[in-house]
Amino acid sequence: MPPSKSSLQSKKNNIVTKYKFSLNLTSSNEIMCRFCNKILKFNEKNGKQTVEEHLFKSAKHQKKKQESIAAQQIQPSIDDSLRIQAKKVMRNPYFSDLAKWITENNIPLSKLDDEKFKWIFKKYHNKDTPCSTNLAKYYVPNLFNSTLDKVREIIQENDICLIVDETSDRLNRYVLNVLVGCLSEKYSKPMLLMVKFLEQPNSSTVQNAILEALERLYLGKAVINYPKLRVILTDMGSYMLKSVDSLKKSGSFINLKHVTCIAHLLHNVCEKIRDENDQINELISSLQNILCKSFQRKQKFKEITGLRIPPNAVITRWGTWLTKAFWYSRNFTSIQQFINQLENKSKIISKVKKLVNNNDLLTNQLISILQYSSIPSAITKLETQGLSIGTQIDILNGIKSELNDFALDKFESLMAKTRDLKEIVSSNDYNYRKLINYLPLVTVDVERSFSLYKRILSDSQTSMNESTIEERNVIQFNKFLDL
Repeated sequence: MPPSKSSLQSKKNNIVTKYKFSLNLTSSNEIMCRFCNKILKFNEKNGKQTVEEHLFKSAKHQKKKQESIAAQQIQPSIDDSLRIQAKKVMRNPYFSDLAKWITENNIPLSKLDDEKFKWIFKKYHNKDTPCSTNLAKYYVPNLFNSTLDKVREIIQENDICLIVDETSDRLNRYVLNVLVGCLSEKYSKPMLLMVKFLEQPNSSTVQNAILEALERLYLGKAVINYPKLRVILTDMGSYMLKSVDSLKKSGSFINLKHVTCIAHLLHNVCEKIRDENDQINELISSLQNILCKSFQRKQKFKEITGLRIPPNAVITRWGTWLTKAFWYSRNFTSIQQFINQLENKSKIISKVKKLVNNNDLLTNQLISILQYSSIPSAITKLETQGLSIGTQIDILNGIKSELNDFALDKFESLMAKTRDLKEIVSSNDYNYRKLINYLPLVTVDVERSFSLYKRILSDSQTSMNESTIEERNVIQFNKFLDL
């Protein structure tokens, strides 16, 4: 069934509204680029992608846009939310400080409308609480803009690195966060620059998002200084690799290097270790199934073993499966004793009894797994903020020296995918080495921004629109900035 005209027109209106500085609708409802005087084709399936490719990838468009900005001294905006929020209104400092504190601590603004709260505030502070709608409409967007202005003030004309990663939220939306860091011989904490919602996570949408983030960073400047972007740090996803490769091939990013996260590298080594130790993995999953829904078995487990309930391993969290495997190795005798005292009431119990008794393969795996005990602690060290690039490489090489067989083979194959890391580390240029002295090689900061994002989008806040989520995520992550 073909798309309805109203649906197609609505999408056209949305894209024109979002990029109002660059686009407009003609009298025949066609999308036209203001700078190129060109009609852009727009259809239901990939119209948005076509328009964004023209806006962010077309060299001709970028040239005409820069010429127009330089000639007219236009101050361009990035998206519709920034333009709406840019309107300056009279601000109450008390309301501003209150909005800042509430937003940074992830307190719903609706709490201000509670009658009991209003009464307490009036009684003990002799102040009226502001309307939550007023704060959400004016004060929070203004705080968001002030935060971005502070980021621009810190960056100025310095060399920068971007940290880029993607996740999905509880509403199954694809979310890409872009952090920016200032490169120098002193440590500078990365700052959250943009939260971008993607239709699909692929190389094209990621590339467009990176270009949009740079346009936001250099807002109001006639020319985006692409050579200042020295490094992009991502995970090892194929679409991430392809997107950065495309940027490097474009010719604008002449100094750009690409590095993949070394904590992800170690985590992938952990995954290989998990695959090779199938007996331990089966023991962990079987015992978890036995205990998960039975309060009586949990109590019996505590009484017989004298241990706490086994910790759960989140496979996607760096190194947690190995940590759990070490726990099973150290406490196997007590776990075996508990399992043997269970009644054979189910197939899973019979299966796990057979697994833990007279199984030389399991015994050997429980002993050999301990040789990898330094990997989780190394990942934890790499998560520390402010490490020099030399310290990060030393931690990585320390792990490599302890690996052998399949784990070492996996490590070497993954090192080949770290893109330009070897070139960066082996550089003999003194000024360049000073510049990258505190270059982050781990995407832990963007993972922390995702943790804040998930706190913002709680079960009771799922109706929050995308621009509001971005405002709060940027404000909360960057609250260390002195506004």
